[in-house]
Amino acid sequence: MRILYSVAFRAVSIFVIALFLPSICFAQAPQASGGAPLQQFDQIMLSLLQNYNVPGGALAICKDGKLVFARGYGFAELENRRPFEPTTYMSLASVTKAVTGVAALRLVDEGKLNLDDTLYNVLGKPRLENVLDRRVFDITVRQLLHHSAGWASDFVGYDQETFNSLTARGPIEFEKLLLFVMANKQLDYAPGTECHYSNFQFGALKSVIEHASGQDFESYVNQHVMFPMGIRGNRLEPERGRYLANEAHRYAPMLKPLPGGHPNGELTGSLGSWESSVVDMSKFLTAVDGTRTKPFLSKASFDTMVAPVPPPVPVRENGSTFGLGWDSVKTSPEGVQFAKNGGVPGVHTYIEHLPNNIDWVVFFNGTGISEKPNVLVSAMKAMHQALSDVTDWPAVDLFTQY
Repeated sequence: MRILYSVAFRAVSIFVIALFLPSICFAQAPQASGGAPLQQFDQIMLSLLQNYNVPGGALAICKDGKLVFARGYGFAELENRRPFEPTTYMSLASVTKAVTGVAALRLVDEGKLNLDDTLYNVLGKPRLENVLDRRVFDITVRQLLHHSAGWASDFVGYDQETFNSLTARGPIEFEKLLLFVMANKQLDYAPGTECHYSNFQFGALKSVIEHASGQDFESYVNQHVMFPMGIRGNRLEPERGRYLANEAHRYAPMLKPLPGGHPNGELTGSLGSWESSVVDMSKFLTAVDGTRTKPFLSKASFDTMVAPVPPPVPVRENGSTFGLGWDSVKTSPEGVQFAKNGGVPGVHTYIEHLPNNIDWVVFFNGTGISEKPNVLVSAMKAMHQALSDVTDWPAVDLFTQY
C-alpha cells in the first residue's frame, strides 16, 4: 500500500507542478561573450523544480564582483500565479547566521565589541541567582559565533520542557530565555572545547549585538551592514501566519500552502528570521569578499571570520571548519571558500563564496518530495559542477539594474 501511495503522490505532484512551469519567469537573459546564454543553469533549476515538486526559486551568480546571472523560476505564490523574481524576498532561515556573524564583526571594527569578551560582561553583568554551572561565566562572543559555547541543546522551541515553562503565560523576549538557561541549565561541554551547531547560541548573539550597539537587531543590521552594502528593504520576517509584501509563499509536499512568519519570531531574529532576495544576498557576498566594493570588513576581521576554530577543536576530515557565522570554511592554495545553508518547512536557501571569486545564491520556496538527497543538496552538487565548467563568463554586470 505504501508503494502505491508513493507512486500516486509523485505522479500527482509532477502533474500539478507541470501545469505551472510553462509560465516560468526569467530576468533579463545575460549573454556570454561568445554569444550563448548560460543555459546550463536554467536547465539545472528547471529540473530541480520539477523533480522535487517545488513551486519556485531564484538563482544569482557573481564573477569577480559582477552580477552575471540573476533569474527567477516558477512561482512565488501559486494561488495568484505571482512569478518568483530575483528580487523576491524570502526568509533566509539559517543563512541569517551569516548576516549575524558579519554584524558582530562590524561591531568589532567599530570598536564596540571584543570577540574575547564574555557573554556575561556584554549583557551588562545581569543578576543570575543560584547558577547551576558556573562555566557559563566563561562563554565568549567568539565561542557563540563558532557554535562552541557549551550548549549542544537548543532551547528555541526544541527543548520543549524549558520553552513551555517560560512561555506558559505568553510570548517572551529572547534575553529572558537566555538568562534563564544561563542560570538553570547545565552546559553540555566546557566552552571552547567542542563545536555543536546550535540555534540557541546564535539567538544569544541577538542580545550581544543589541547591547553592544545600543540598537535593536533589525535596525543595527540594516543601518550598519545592509545600507552600506547598497542593500535596502531587508527585514525580519513577521509573526506567524503573515506574509510581507513581495515575499515568496512557502509550500509543503503536494504544494500544500504553509503559513508565513515564524512561530517564535521574537526568539529567532539573529538565527533564522532575516528576509532578503538572491540579488541582495549577492550584494552581501560581494561586499564581504571585497570583489564588488572596498572590503566591508577590515582585513583583521575578515581573516578572523574565516580562521579555523581555535584548539582543541579539530579541523574536519575534509579540511573545513566552522567560520564566524558560516557552516563551512575551507582554505586552499586557490583561496578561501565559505558557505551557509538554511532550511525550514517551505524554505531552502544557500549562499557561497568560491576561491575563484565566484559567489552564488539560490532560494527554493518548497520543502519538496521526501527523497534523499533533498533539493538543496542536489542543487549544490549540480551547481558546483556547472560553475567549474564555465570558462567564458558574460561581459555584463546586472547589478546596474538592481
